Amino acid sequence: IGATMGNSLKRISTMRKFQGHCTYPYPGPFILQQQSISSFVEHVRKVLAPHSPIPVTFDLSNPEILVNDERTRSFLTIPAAQMMSQNAPIIRMIRSIDTVMKRFDQSEYYEEAKIHTSIASVP
Repeated sequence: IGATMGNSLKRISTMRKFQGHCTYPYPGPFILQQQSISSFVEHVRKVLAPHSPIPVTFDLSNPEILVNDERTRSFLTIPAAQMMSQNAPIIRMIRSIDTVMKRFDQSEYYEEAKIHTSIASVP
């Protein structure tokens, strides 16, 4: 998990690695007190432990442009090919991470998660 120093707080990167080859984003950066980071990482690892790597197929014929909430960056994305019901394994994984986010008084993932991969971004 990447982080940068800022006074006594650290800003956690918006991308998380899962078993070294998949990433999943949060809706934006979040701030934790430095003394909370180890505990946060431990809780994330604990909730991810029961999850197996999840194969996702992407629909190359249907690219989308997404914009961050602050409207400062646009992303060229490729959406997941399969429909993602609320019971899909990747959505269950995201919701399990939401429990950790709530525990640390952070925002949860978007209500309607768009599973995608970003292939380019511009400010």
